[in-house]
Amino acid sequence: MADGKTKLISNTNQVLKHFPYCTGAKTGYTNAAGCGLVSSASYNGKNVIAVILGSTSPKVWEEPEALLK
Repeated sequence: MADGKTKLISNTNQVLKHFPYCTGAKTGYTNAAGCGLVSSASYNGKNVIAVILGSTSPKVWEEPEALLK
C-alpha cells in the first residue's frame, strides 16, 4: 500500500493456490451461465490459457489445471 502498510488479500481460486505455474485467473458465476474460469500459465518459455465456460462440475478447479498442464 502507498502508506507502507501490508494488507492480507485472500483468494478462493484453487488453481492459483495449487498450480505453481499459474500466472493469473478470473472466475465468474451467474445462475444462467454457471461457473466460468479463465486461467493462464507460463512454463519453460511457453504461455497457455485455459477457459472453462458453463461448468456445473464439482471439478471446476481441477479441469483448468489439467488443461494448463
